[in-house]
Amino acid sequence: MKKFIIVLIIFSCILINNVVWAKEISGEIIAVNASQDTLLFKSNQGIEEYIIDIATKIYLNNEEVSLSALKPVNNNNFQYAKLALNEGGGIESINSFYKAINIKVKSIKGNKVRLEELNTGHEITYNIDRDVKLVRNNYSTGVSDVRVGDKGIAILGIGYKLNKLVLYHYDISGILVKVNSKENKIILNVGSRLNPDLKKYVLKAETPIFAYNKRINLKRLNCYNWIKLKVNEGVKEVIARKI
Repeated sequence: MKKFIIVLIIFSCILINNVVWAKEISGEIIAVNASQDTLLFKSNQGIEEYIIDIATKIYLNNEEVSLSALKPVNNNNFQYAKLALNEGGGIESINSFYKAINIKVKSIKGNKVRLEELNTGHEITYNIDRDVKLVRNNYSTGVSDVRVGDKGIAILGIGYKLNKLVLYHYDISGILVKVNSKENKIILNVGSRLNPDLKKYVLKAETPIFAYNKRINLKRLNCYNWIKLKVNEGVKEVIARKI
């Protein structure tokens, strides 16, 4: 019996010594330098630079790709990934997933938002927890500001988890607070006088501005105090009135 126990202990030690040490971390790839085989990775531990070894396996949406495929989509949207690290801290493999779908908000109940995928008509409910980045009309916001009918983009990460929801509501109205014609910016109070909520909006040079069906320039906007914006991934039209 003692010999059996000793043999079992030795066998266990052999197994432990032969286990490949691995650590997995999740986060966002915020920069890629393909020419130098490096990437910047943001996780709960902070931002760290990693060197990609020739043996590193790289996957995007379950397909093997080159490092260049992991470059950020734009300055605001990054690809989500899991890094498998070896004992020395080097990357053994990268599993990244990024999918952006056009959606419309169908219903809201507490922290649960039901979205319709516009391309397919398929509906799915997501729980908006603190890990989900929520942007509405270019401002970071909370689920309480989401409205039925809002349209935008849902960005899915690993395991089809909702990572970011970018929404636009096509009509915004408020009281004009300030016009900065040099920087093409306006500030509106979209709240009330007792509870003001000031929002800054940037207009493109070609954004049309109308007052009583007549087109005006940005400098003349100061003559009016009630403003309505038509928004779709930026301000598309400005309508001004006097009240």
